[in-house]
This record gives sequence, C-alpha cells and structure tokens, in this order.
Amino acid sequence: MSTFEAGGHLLGAQDTGVVIIHSKDLWLQDGTIIVRTTSTETPATITLYKIHKFILALHCSTFASLFEGTHALFDAGSESYDGLPIMDMPDAADDVRDFLKALYFPIETQRHRHISSPLFGGNWAAFPATYPGILRLAIKYDAPTIQNLIVKVLRMEWTRDVHEWDSLQEKLMAGASMLCEEEDLSNLFPDPVRAIRLGTELGIFEILPTAYYDLMRVLYDLALEPLYLAEPRSVDTSQLTADQLRRVIIGRKEMCRWLFQAMSEMQPPEAGCLHKASEPCRLSAQRWINSQLTQRTADYDPVAWLNSAENECSESDACEICVAWMQAKLLRAKWGIWEKLSEFFGLEDNAA
Repeated sequence: MSTFEAGGHLLGAQDTGVVIIHSKDLWLQDGTIIVRTTSTETPATITLYKIHKFILALHCSTFASLFEGTHALFDAGSESYDGLPIMDMPDAADDVRDFLKALYFPIETQRHRHISSPLFGGNWAAFPATYPGILRLAIKYDAPTIQNLIVKVLRMEWTRDVHEWDSLQEKLMAGASMLCEEEDLSNLFPDPVRAIRLGTELGIFEILPTAYYDLMRVLYDLALEPLYLAEPRSVDTSQLTADQLRRVIIGRKEMCRWLFQAMSEMQPPEAGCLHKASEPCRLSAQRWINSQLTQRTADYDPVAWLNSAENECSESDACEICVAWMQAKLLRAKWGIWEKLSEFFGLEDNAA
C-alpha cells in the first residue's frame, strides 16, 4: 500500500512506526515537486522537500532530462502528495538534505570561509563536513557548478603548488596560535583521511599526493620546525584501508631515502668560491650537511625543514657564494620532494 494518497493524507504511518516530517528549510509554498528521502535508522524517518522542478533542472542535467518536455508523463507515473508528484532520491538522507540546500542557499558552498576564523583573510577554515555529501550528489546528478565549487576548495586545501602549500601552512599555524587551549586543532587543520577517502571514492586524484604527505606528517608526529604546535594533531585512521596505510609507510621510507641521497650529494662548486682554495668551504659545508642528516631529516616535516635549512645554512663557515649555492640546492630539493609525492606514495597510476 502506498504511504500517500492523492489528497496528501498519511496512510499507515502509525502502523509502520515510520516518522514522516516536512523539511524545515525547504518546504516552499509554491513548490512543484515533492522530493522524498528515507533514513536508515530504526524507526525510519521519511523527510519530504517541497521544492521546484526548474531549480533541479537548472543545476542538474540529470533532472533537466527527466523533466524535459511535458511533465504529464512524469507526473502520471509518480505517487502524489499535496497534489504534487513525489520523486524518491535513494541517496543518504543527510547527503540529499545538504545537496538540496546547496542548490537553494549559495552560502552552503562557502562554509569554508567562516568569518569567525582567524584565517578569514585567507579565505580558509576546516573543510566543512557537509561538503562530501554535496559533492557526491553533484557528481551523480551532473551539477557542474556545485561540483566545481567544492572541488576548487579541495584543490586549495591540497594544493600541488609548493609555494601555496607553504603559505597555507603559515596561515594555519598562525590560526592555531590564536586558538584557546581547549579548542580542537581538527576544527582548523584539514583532515587528510577524509581527503584521501573522498579523492579515491570520487576520482579527484590530484588531491591525493598532498593529502598522503600531510597524513604522513600526522602519523609520524613530525615536527613542523620552524612552526610549532603545543598539542599534536590526530586523525581517525580506522577509516583507511590497509593499502592506504601501507602507502604512507612506504612513502615515508622512499622520501627519507631520496632526501638523504640529495643532501649527501650537496657539495659547493670549486669555481667561484671566495676562498682561493675551496677546501674550507667544502669542509664547512660537509660538516653542516652531516649534522643536518643525523639530527633532522628523520624527525621533521621535510618541506618545513628544508625551508628552515635554507635560512640556517648561512650559519656555516662557508663563503657567501657557497652559501647561496647551498640555498639553491635546498630549494631544488624541496621542489624535488613535492614533484615526486605521487612516486613516493605509489600514486603514479592514478589520473592526474
């Protein structure tokens, strides 16, 4: 027996124990269609949205195709409630709610720009929990405008540009320094676990290398010198597969091996040294490099450490020309690590 009859009276609700509610935000008096979702908990909750076909069709090509031409065929083949056709959306009820709100209220796709955030000037805050559901349905129902808005935020969060990454980390650390002791850092820092799951599930592969890199920093509790956090970040790794965790372990090993090799090969050139003999610079540079390799590379975030080392190498006894040469080498090492993230974490087969 149908849950609804043509006049809109609820049938059998008391017998089945189903809870039926109207959406608080999207029950519009001039709506032309009823969207119905059913929750998975017991007893189930049916939520009804009274919205507009033209809004659905405007944003989503899937619905535009469904509603194109005369509506008579669609209406005749549908249940009705309150005199309007019912369309079931079989997706997760929360995802449907967030997606429909994003279609009607643009602020729903701008929640990463919290005015209360210390990073508002940089247009950043933690990736909102509603975004994954919005993105899933935007892809499924082909809503490119909504999809592009969310993907753009992900690309900002997990940028493939190392300069943008450095800038974002500085802003995040500045924001963290302004948080009260009892505030959770997870409200500020992006969650690499969620990014890896979302990127893998929805094929947004370009965010994966940076997300794996950040996850490595969290799991290995790598110091962010010259940045500092009083409390370590934490993530829920139970949501990751064994293969995804294996990538982090192997990636860390490969990154350390590559960085150790790159640093070991750093030697100032003989030509151009301010000393008539280059030996003093070479010995000084080698002592500094050896101290860094033994004290730092295994315990620090490689990119943050290379940024710091680029400034600190001037403390060696090498001449100005050789120091400048070393700084250029350290900068190239940072670029090299960033360019090889996909290789380190075994992501080369994923589409870029």
